[in-house]
Amino acid sequence: MKKFNLTVASLVVVVLMAGCGGGKASGDVYSTEVMSVVAPSGWKVFPYYVLGSSTETREDILGVYKGAKEPIDQMSTPGLVINYFSEAKIVMTPPKSWYEDVVDIEPFTLGNYTWEGFTGTRSDMPQAICWTTNAVELFQVVVWLENGGKKLSFDDADVQSIIASISAK
Repeated sequence: MKKFNLTVASLVVVVLMAGCGGGKASGDVYSTEVMSVVAPSGWKVFPYYVLGSSTETREDILGVYKGAKEPIDQMSTPGLVINYFSEAKIVMTPPKSWYEDVVDIEPFTLGNYTWEGFTGTRSDMPQAICWTTNAVELFQVVVWLENGGKKLSFDDADVQSIIASISAK
């Protein structure tokens, strides 16, 4: 019964994503030298810092978090982490064996890219992981579906519009 429910849930996600039409998010545009993303109202974009530095940021990783105001809020709010791979031939995808309750996401087109991925739970934290498959520049997005007692849905209009807004420069 559990597998049946997961299959039905994944089909609902695919249908909802297909209905989104790839519309772009309205909100604040955040850009680095290599990519940009739009943060809807109530979301905040944070750059990732170079390991060991409190001032030097990475251009290839951004975090977008719902309800966050300060960088520390990333630890207790759900959101997305976007990784950019310039001219990569493959994106490093996490092995499904790292997750419990894995459900494949049917490939979908949103924004400028076609995506594929899966949902699963790791360390009691539900996630959706997706990556682009049809471009020279590649992206991987990890959606933290639950954090700090707050929840997101992969088919949430804001999540879908953020993913649709992702673009390489």
